[in-house]
Amino acid sequence: MGDNDGAVGGVERQIIAFTLSHEAFGIDIVQVQRIAPPETITRVPRAPAFISGITNLAGRIITLIDLAQILQLGKDDEAGQQIIILNNEDMNIGFITGQVTDVIMTDDESLNKEIVRIGAQEGNFVSAILKTGDRIINVLNIEKLFDFMRKSFIDSRGK
Repeated sequence: MGDNDGAVGGVERQIIAFTLSHEAFGIDIVQVQRIAPPETITRVPRAPAFISGITNLAGRIITLIDLAQILQLGKDDEAGQQIIILNNEDMNIGFITGQVTDVIMTDDESLNKEIVRIGAQEGNFVSAILKTGDRIINVLNIEKLFDFMRKSFIDSRGK
């Protein structure tokens, strides 16, 4: 893993790139605690539909999030699924993703933050677009995803 396509000017970043329903997405590496293979998933009754369940990873209970469902991308049936465990003080969260493809070195100036997507749920959670070689990677806004999950969880408990 490793792709040095950028880092010309601005704040240097590393983006973990992964597939999801045959599209390319990325997360800033500072928001990632670790990447793990999928483990046994225990379903959670009355949980929002995007929660696939919970699992025990290295003695920690992790809530597994179906990122494809939140982004309304349909069922992600790709081989090589992985769990990206995020750094978050409030919740132990893992996104179920497709294969992690690489780590891309870039900078803020290489991230196109002016892309607007109208009508697509995924557009609400994309903070920038990164073009690297012939690929376009949707860089996710983790804070907006956490806010959505918190609100959805509170709404589901109120029913």
